[in-house]
Amino acid sequence: MFTFGYPARFTADEDGRLVVRFPDFPEAVTDGKDFAEAMAEAADCLGSVIAIRMSRKEEIPPPSPAKRGQRLVSVPLWIAPKLALYSATRQQRITNSELARRLGCRETVVRRMLDPSHATRPERIETALELVGKCLVIAVEDAAQASPHRGSHRTEVTVSGPAQPRRQSSAPLRPGTTSSIRR
Repeated sequence: MFTFGYPARFTADEDGRLVVRFPDFPEAVTDGKDFAEAMAEAADCLGSVIAIRMSRKEEIPPPSPAKRGQRLVSVPLWIAPKLALYSATRQQRITNSELARRLGCRETVVRRMLDPSHATRPERIETALELVGKCLVIAVEDAAQASPHRGSHRTEVTVSGPAQPRRQSSAPLRPGTTSSIRR
């Protein structure tokens, strides 16, 4: 399973602002007046650097393990499913044309699915992920039970594969549990 959270180092500058740097993305630097603002800015910065790299068709590294003094910043939900598909197709060397053939659509549709600035229906990306042997899972964790290396507010997006048979459950979720979101 691949979790979309990248480690970041939060350090105070001479003015007391928290500067955020990502070891996996040296070009990504942001700041905030306090931890909450710095974390929000970090998520926005992370989403932007990933979107830029995707639009340039550049490599996006898997997250390195968090080290002492680092916090995990989750990839924003608006880009995480596209990143999952982008990563899966690059890893498996699946071309846009091949994915379009599997989806039964034109190659331009796949290009738009992978375009960070184009809105794509989540169901469409979920179907594409299933066709490359992946399953998108969204987990919400109770903040009080979150790891100390993680930010205080997060929605974790993970990709695993291959997809398991779907289960229907009417039982309500308890705090701290996870669930797959499927069609």
